[in-house]
Amino acid sequence: MDVLWFGIAVVVVLAILWSWRRRRTTTAAEEWTPPEDAPGSGEAPVPQVLDRDSLVNRSRVLDPSKWDNTPEGTETEEAEEPGELPRFFDRDYLRRQRDGEPGGGD
Repeated sequence: MDVLWFGIAVVVVLAILWSWRRRRTTTAAEEWTPPEDAPGSGEAPVPQVLDRDSLVNRSRVLDPSKWDNTPEGTETEEAEEPGELPRFFDRDYLRRQRDGEPGGGD
């Protein structure tokens, strides 16, 4: 008998959820209508900048010249003092450290 009541409860809950979802989706689509006195209602629509064709068929050419891999703030930084750790550990710092040049950290 308990299985029967459980089955009835499941059916009732599913019916409530189905009616709530149906009411929620149909009323949202049926309520909204575009205003008749909207500006530009008689004009042609403005073309979109990002349309499907420009997103799907975009150029996939690899252009590494447009990459900027310089650390930020390197143009305005002052010269590092010997013995002071740099803000950025880049290739130039590691090369200077390997070669024993000033500004290499040694």
